[in-house]
Amino acid sequence: MFSWARSYPALNDAQTATGLREFFKDGLAFQIFYTLTTAPLFVAFARLIQPSDFFLGLLVAVPPACQLLQPLAVFLVNRLRNRKLIVVFGSLAGRLPWLFIPLIPLLPSVPLQMGVLLLSQVWCYAFYNVAGCAMNTWARDFVPEEMIGTYFGRRFAWSTTAGAFTLVGALFLLPKETAAPAAQFSIFGGCFVVAALLGLLSCRFLARIPEPHYSPAPAPSFLHQLSGPLRSAQFRRVLGFTVVWQMAFGMSWQFYTKHMLDNLQLPLSLVTVVTVLSMLLNAFFYPLWGNIADRIGNVSVLALTIPLHLAGLLLWQTGAIWQTPAFNLGLAGLVFLLGGIAFAGNQLCVFSLVLKAAPKGSAAPFFACNAFLMGIVAAISPVLGGLIADRADAKGIFANDTPHLFLGLPGLNQTFLAAFLLGLVAIFLLLRLPRNSQSEKCIV
Repeated sequence: MFSWARSYPALNDAQTATGLREFFKDGLAFQIFYTLTTAPLFVAFARLIQPSDFFLGLLVAVPPACQLLQPLAVFLVNRLRNRKLIVVFGSLAGRLPWLFIPLIPLLPSVPLQMGVLLLSQVWCYAFYNVAGCAMNTWARDFVPEEMIGTYFGRRFAWSTTAGAFTLVGALFLLPKETAAPAAQFSIFGGCFVVAALLGLLSCRFLARIPEPHYSPAPAPSFLHQLSGPLRSAQFRRVLGFTVVWQMAFGMSWQFYTKHMLDNLQLPLSLVTVVTVLSMLLNAFFYPLWGNIADRIGNVSVLALTIPLHLAGLLLWQTGAIWQTPAFNLGLAGLVFLLGGIAFAGNQLCVFSLVLKAAPKGSAAPFFACNAFLMGIVAAISPVLGGLIADRADAKGIFANDTPHLFLGLPGLNQTFLAAFLLGLVAIFLLLRLPRNSQSEKCIV
């Protein structure tokens, strides 16, 4: 066993402080790594290799599809009983390929380049998910219960800020489409190498976090462990809410950029500015919502923030009535203002709600069950939203049909209305959960 991977029966105050500090630094390094290896840089890189929408769709489907590997993570965590070992080596395995992905354009044929790029993403996200499941149950044990909201609010705030400024810097680095392919590949490759180095630095931070002993209660079988979350009435209610809410969120938020570009006719530069400002707004509100959640509970905060997101979905409908550049820009700014405030509270409190609902010391199956379902929802929700919009506008596979415009609203507006109705169902399910911080804990 590696000396750095040993676990402790209990963590003292100094070890807890070290763990919180190193986990915070990991959040910053990982967010910059993640920003540099996802859209828009990765999408632009992939388009140079193969511009077909089908190929790009396959790449986009890889992250949620790999969340279906969560049961494997549970097996490894319960078999090895050392989450630190799984997290560090899983993270290393998932981030090292980014040192070599820039070399893919040197392969002799486009089909080979496409295949290697797709397989590299499957490899990376498979290890991300195994490491992520182990990391969540590890964090559940070393982050003090009474400061979960405050700590993660601060961590999310700083990492989001780092991601926003990284995105701005990356956009300045994006080569012009008229540049030679070799020059474009060089710029993208340089960003990926920098990302890989930061990802490896993140692994170094993770290796410094002390781990408390992991001793889950013995279960008759592996399947019995996986079914444990579904036997908890409290956790089932939490899952019911998160599935419906993430479905509503996934089928709406994913289309905001397309709606602004296509329906509101806003230039890409303004859309980028609005998006970055929204990210900075997220960063400002993360610690605020975290402090409030620690006092009044995650459910109470979500009861405030989810309606803000739903209000934005209704506001989008006004863009179909007035079509002036100034109004459209103001509308986008207002929706992203509400979304920026709401997103911070929604993301933080849904995460904290699941974290608290998982029992301390044996949380791996609970996180795996949640991530498994969220992966399915993340894959289905944008497809469902796109089908609703295409059906209304008679586009795509519905190109030969008659447009079905409800109240004269374009397709994406109808997608937003459907998401709004799902959001109302999510609020109903949310209000069935306990509404204070202490009662949010799981009772198995």
